[in-house]
Amino acid sequence: MKKTITIFVLIIIVLAAGLVYFAFFNKQSAVLVPSNSPSASATPTESYSPNAWKIWTDTYYSKADDSYFTYSIQYPRDIDVYSRDSASGNLLIGAPLVKISFPQDAFQDPKTNFGEAYITLSMATGTPALAQCYSIPGFQGEQALATTTIINGVQFKTGHTVDVGAGNIYDSQVYRTIFDGRCFETIETVHTGNIANYTSGTVAEFDKSLATGFLDQMLQSLKLSNKAPTQ
Repeated sequence: MKKTITIFVLIIIVLAAGLVYFAFFNKQSAVLVPSNSPSASATPTESYSPNAWKIWTDTYYSKADDSYFTYSIQYPRDIDVYSRDSASGNLLIGAPLVKISFPQDAFQDPKTNFGEAYITLSMATGTPALAQCYSIPGFQGEQALATTTIINGVQFKTGHTVDVGAGNIYDSQVYRTIFDGRCFETIETVHTGNIANYTSGTVAEFDKSLATGFLDQMLQSLKLSNKAPTQ
């Protein structure tokens, strides 16, 4: 009788140990995903999600009329920021304020004709700049910005332009507004190589929506203000 009870207890212990091992193994299998897993995303990393973004803010003060102008925009933390002399990509007369650009390795997989994607912010003052604020140069002369959109309470006029040359294509959406006596410009640009210049089958055509989706999110965070900054 005692021998039967002992065997029964041993069976229970072995079964319990097996259940514990099985549960632990399954848990480990659920969290350990190989880096080459087919479920790995080909889009930018999670650091590009809005909950990991930074804020770029710039304030200008005019002593002549004791006025302020401030703009701010949110951007992913792993993105490149070029300000003042190091910035580029504007269409507005004068130097750009800041260029916020995805690094060239942001969209690596699969290999495509992607070059860069960025937002450039610019500002100009004076009569000539204000007079030409709502038009941009085109292949057939000046192109009027005919469509309007509202971004955080400010009305922008917008238009589309494509610059092609030397095997490069710069596809840009232009946004401009006259705010407090300043012409303010924001441009979303996706730069790709002309797919016809690549050996057939070596690269894929880049899906521009992968970049413009993030650029649009950044644009929607843009804020303009003429209030004095809070201390």
